[in-house]
Amino acid sequence: MPKTPKVAIIILTWNKKEYVLTLLGCIKSLDYKNYDVIVVDNASTDGTVKALRKSFPDIHLIVNSENLGGTGGFNSGMKYALGKGSYDYLWLLDNDVEVDKRALSTLVDVLESSKEIAIAGSAMYNLTDKDKLLELGYFIDLERGRFNNNMPPEPTQKGFVIVDSVSSCSLCVSTEAIADVGIWDESYFIYCDDVDWNIRFGEKGYKIACVPGSKIWHVPWLFKIGFTTAYYSNRNMMYLMSKHLPFPKKITGMIYKELSLIILSLRLLRSGDSLHSIVVLRALTDFFDRKFGDFGDDDYIKSLEEKDTGQSYYEWTKTLLKLGVKNVTYSLTVLGSVIRSASVEFLRGIFRKLPDETRLKIIKRLNDHYLSKRL
Repeated sequence: MPKTPKVAIIILTWNKKEYVLTLLGCIKSLDYKNYDVIVVDNASTDGTVKALRKSFPDIHLIVNSENLGGTGGFNSGMKYALGKGSYDYLWLLDNDVEVDKRALSTLVDVLESSKEIAIAGSAMYNLTDKDKLLELGYFIDLERGRFNNNMPPEPTQKGFVIVDSVSSCSLCVSTEAIADVGIWDESYFIYCDDVDWNIRFGEKGYKIACVPGSKIWHVPWLFKIGFTTAYYSNRNMMYLMSKHLPFPKKITGMIYKELSLIILSLRLLRSGDSLHSIVVLRALTDFFDRKFGDFGDDDYIKSLEEKDTGQSYYEWTKTLLKLGVKNVTYSLTVLGSVIRSASVEFLRGIFRKLPDETRLKIIKRLNDHYLSKRL
């Protein structure tokens, strides 16, 4: 009888007690039975931990002392699971989803069908309108800083669809592949973190599959700008582009994205939303300052909320001027890095063309020089 792969189901939750209790009830109905459940609580204050211990005493519960965001939270669960060394796959779930009874078994079937596929994600439906498809994976236009949902005109009947990325709302991944790629980059905190992970798997040659037969239902996103979308999504998109775009596409892509965000910020300011207009610019300055992770500056947000209209325009202008200075500094840093890389490659090219005897003499002299320095 073939071995059934063992799965660690990792659920991250923060102040959504009723949602996570409902999700755990769904998991009990799965048609796949070889799993353990790990719930990571990101310092909830709504009684989540107490409720979990009472209603689901058999789960593995990790309680973080502070909110570590999506990256730190999921990493807590993955480190715990990988440390056990007994799991073939990890199934990452957001707390505000419900899962079909075949959701996990269908993902595992696809992952087992090919070692090239490292990640399999579910088809995501609307929790408030359960027949409405929200997402079937997505494709990444990194040069424009955009994610395009894979929404076929007709529901696909394929076993899976190869995409650029799937959401961590329901993402099943091979532990063997994680050993090759690593866990999440905690610079993000939230937003773009799962996309970065998918891209890193793709850069290693793995494929990402979205599986229509694996269904989950998610609370629909409300496309309304708030602090998290104004700050984290924009700062982290710039980081994502700088991290994964090759030169010179990195420069042209980031200029395009930055200009579009400055225009967005100006529109928000003119519409009277001065708070979020300034936060968008702050997201850009923090990117150039390499300030990542949790924003954590509540005093700054409070001071913006207390400013009158005239002060807000002054603060917006000041932040924009600061952004201009950051751009110059960043451009000089990138230019210096490009010049250094080109110089090194040029010297390597010359070195390769030298006769073998000459190269050996140079290597010997360099070794003697560094050895004398150490002594």
